[in-house]
Amino acid sequence: MESCGSPSRRAEDLEGAVWETITGILRNPTLLAEKVEAHPTTLGVRDVGIQSEAAYIERRLGELERQDRKLLDLYDGVDSAARRTKIEEIGAA
Repeated sequence: MESCGSPSRRAEDLEGAVWETITGILRNPTLLAEKVEAHPTTLGVRDVGIQSEAAYIERRLGELERQDRKLLDLYDGVDSAARRTKIEEIGAA
């Protein structure tokens, strides 16, 4: 098995750092409240990004489908409807 090249860390050292962070937050209720209030905003921003990406993918798929239809129309003009059907079958697979 090959090493990933990242330096290794002792679990005890990491656990200590994690617990220090947790206890620091719990000792500062104002900071905790700010983080809790900011969390939905963070999720909202992430949702907007995902929705935007999905809309882009849908637009791009539509463009590709239109391009496919154009190519099939051009190709259909050269040969028979049977060839068009075969091409559509391959595209649906």
